[in-house]
Amino acid sequence: MNAALTPFVPGTGARPSTAGVAASKAVDLRDAAAKNPAVQAILEIFPGEVRGVTELKDS
Repeated sequence: MNAALTPFVPGTGARPSTAGVAASKAVDLRDAAAKNPAVQAILEIFPGEVRGVTELKDS
């Protein structure tokens, strides 16, 4: 079973891997950024690749 999908079972000490969850979220953020029209417009002017994406929180 994938560590990111392992359920928490009370009393066993088993917890899902945070590394798997973080990696999955990073892929989702990168995919969302690549589909964003503003990002596409910038990439048309400055060719490149979306490598790292950081989610900014509103304060």
